[in-house]
Amino acid sequence: MPRPLRTAITELTLPAVLIAAWWVISEWRSSLYVPSLSTIVATLTSSSFLHAMPGALASSGRNFALGMAIALVAGVAVGLVLGSVPLLYAACYPLLELWRAVPAVAVLPLAMLFFGLGDSMKVVVIAFAAVWPILLNTIDGVGGIEPTVRATVASYHLRRRDTLLRVVLPAISPQVVAGVRTSLSIGIAVIVISEMAGSTDGIGYFILESQRTYSFPEMWAGAIVLGLVGYLVNLGFRAVEKAILSSHGPSVAGQ
Repeated sequence: MPRPLRTAITELTLPAVLIAAWWVISEWRSSLYVPSLSTIVATLTSSSFLHAMPGALASSGRNFALGMAIALVAGVAVGLVLGSVPLLYAACYPLLELWRAVPAVAVLPLAMLFFGLGDSMKVVVIAFAAVWPILLNTIDGVGGIEPTVRATVASYHLRRRDTLLRVVLPAISPQVVAGVRTSLSIGIAVIVISEMAGSTDGIGYFILESQRTYSFPEMWAGAIVLGLVGYLVNLGFRAVEKAILSSHGPSVAGQ
């Protein structure tokens, strides 16, 4: 059996069993707040749900992509500087630990105050929450470059641009990719929180509004769609991760 097919079967077996159990149990015992799975599936295929969901996903996806892009660029750029200058990193360490410990939910009131309730607020909150794994992993990656590699680069008198593109970035790519993977799940959670706190669109707002109007099948259907989107994002990133880390050998690329 081909390895991709075997992997897919392994990953889907347990979810299939749980879905089957949920279907049977919910048909036997359901309530207003927890409708049967058949009702939720019917909602997923209803015209009203299919009409509302593309716009909600597009709004959430746009803000999520912008926030993650800002977190990636800022995390790698600042991490390269701090990782290359240990004295500067030591001076900034207390501030980094202070801000890293602040939950994204606690930043929401400040973001609303300065950026209002529009998309800018959501992007800023996502970027703030997602930047820390990327930043800290980049710092660790730069600090973990072997001294022999540094000595070799110095002996060839490479320009800073060539050193960055050909030595540093390839060397730290496993740590950066690991940080991005962690940040993806954080970003998805934060976009939903930001949309629930103050918004008029997005998947988080859709789920909250469904709960407020006692449309519980729509609420559960929205949560299921959100979970599927998160799984697909992680699946796509695994393919990107494998391509980026292919030069580091199968042991790293296959993680």
